[in-house]
Amino acid sequence: MTMTAQDEITSSQLQEITASAGSEIVAALEQVWDLIRANHPDLPAVVIVTGSGMVGPPRWGHFRADGWTERTEKGAALDLAIGEMFVAGETLARGAAHTLETVLHEAAHVLAQVRGIKDTSRQGRWHNQRFRALAEEVGLEYLKESAHPRVGFSECRMTPGTREEYAGVIEELDRAIRLTIALPEYLAAAPEESRGAGEHIHHSGRKPRQPGASTTNNLKATCGCGRIIRASRKVLAEDPILCGKCREPFKPSEDR
Repeated sequence: MTMTAQDEITSSQLQEITASAGSEIVAALEQVWDLIRANHPDLPAVVIVTGSGMVGPPRWGHFRADGWTERTEKGAALDLAIGEMFVAGETLARGAAHTLETVLHEAAHVLAQVRGIKDTSRQGRWHNQRFRALAEEVGLEYLKESAHPRVGFSECRMTPGTREEYAGVIEELDRAIRLTIALPEYLAAAPEESRGAGEHIHHSGRKPRQPGASTTNNLKATCGCGRIIRASRKVLAEDPILCGKCREPFKPSEDR
């Protein structure tokens, strides 16, 4: 069945167009983690996964200690536990800088786990002063005057020095982020100054979305057979993204 211009492309169809885009994102995040580990030798290796942050408790990212085990050739699990770092597709939609902030936030949790420090309470929601100290160690800072009533000192931002130190990584990660998950309206409309990089997604006090406002900064692009994808202006300006069906390039549409 031929798709019309009104039809959104499915995940499997998009994978056909950019077959390696998802793995490229994970590879880029792994490189980011390697650099953070080089700066903070206490940090261990982790398994990095992505997906929607809106399934279950909404979150930008999450670290789960001892989430994976290595298997022998015969399939038996070895006594080696590796933590899992989850980075939400909605985090990627906010861009490379916010993604790096989220990974650094999780790095602070990893340090707490390695050092046996209790950095959260209330089922992991409340981030205490010990977390704040660890966040500062990895290059984040808490800019508000008091703790958030629900998540404590969770919403930290990169310091100017950290942003400068990781400028090359941010640029590389920005190039790798070719697939994202669109932000919900209340998150897309949130002003920049309210966007912390904490784990939990919440929207109390968020400004309502203005009529006609786009839910993402990505552009809509269509091919000759009417399929639709969304990508950044920068990505669309680089090498053509070809449709796996009609083999024609996706071109930006004025209709966002």
